[in-house]
Amino acid sequence: MKVGIATCCVLIVVLCAPLTSPLALARDEYTWVGYTDEDGANWFEPSNWSPSTDAPPGSDDSVIIPATLQTNHKMPVISSSSEAYAQKLTINRSGSNIGKLTVLGSTSVLILGDGSARTSTINGQLVLGDHGSGSASTMKVNGDHTVIGAGGEILLVKQAIIDENTNNGSDKLTIKRSGQAACDDYPDGLACNVLLHGEGEVKVQLDNRGFVIADDEGLDLVLSDRTKTGTSDGWWIAESNARLVLQTKVNSSCHWHLGETNCDSQSTLFLDTGGCTAGFGPVTFTAGIFEVTGGNFCTSGNIVWKSVYDSGASEWTAPAFKVTSDKTAKFGSGAVSCTACP
Repeated sequence: MKVGIATCCVLIVVLCAPLTSPLALARDEYTWVGYTDEDGANWFEPSNWSPSTDAPPGSDDSVIIPATLQTNHKMPVISSSSEAYAQKLTINRSGSNIGKLTVLGSTSVLILGDGSARTSTINGQLVLGDHGSGSASTMKVNGDHTVIGAGGEILLVKQAIIDENTNNGSDKLTIKRSGQAACDDYPDGLACNVLLHGEGEVKVQLDNRGFVIADDEGLDLVLSDRTKTGTSDGWWIAESNARLVLQTKVNSSCHWHLGETNCDSQSTLFLDTGGCTAGFGPVTFTAGIFEVTGGNFCTSGNIVWKSVYDSGASEWTAPAFKVTSDKTAKFGSGAVSCTACP
């Protein structure tokens, strides 16, 4: 007698949401669109962003500031006691059209990065502060953050601050060109690198492979707190009767440049209390003041120290060293005995 065994097959159908469904899309990139009304420049107004859902951007979101907007639309301004965030920031340029992000007011803070290694691209302008009323604006760097660019600038105004976010020394800002062929001469290299300049204070650890310039007349750009480094692509410059003030260690291969040609220049490289250099970069000194009072200056790079003719004034420049008796300034072969900064 045969025993028949019935086999049952169960078909299980799994329904998957299509890849284009809202559940599968991660909203992590926001593009500024702006508007013409009174909130048209407000970073925190959701309708100024595309997409507007969940805007403004959070700490995990990338931000794009276009070079051009629709007619009469406004570029973004951060001017609130709230913190603004960008995991990565892109500010574009197209010919004479330049994207711009402005941070205004002492309680206004832009936090750049999310704690990891990230890269932003600035070909337009990032402006911290303005010349009107108000106090220092702040950008905090969160993580190991690189800013690349070709002709982009980070402008510090009215004692603006670039600081670290974690306060433990792990945050770092690197500025450098965005991959073009070598173009590191000054001033021609400005067109293909990143310029950090103006008046204020850079507290965060900085790796300078671009241009750091004190150029706000009669005012200081201060390098303080965390150590600053840099490669031979980088430049430390004082011009336009401004002072580049060192209040921390600067160990780099960057160029040092006080290279103006006007005989009345008061542009100054000033080693203040806490300031110290031990590096390899060359020095050009044709005008202004090289003042070493708070720490020692040392570079194995050669120095070009000479007067140049100011044709406008029909006079020669008179670049002046000021070194206190307990400090030293050493260059070239005379720098072989220099010790590391304490």
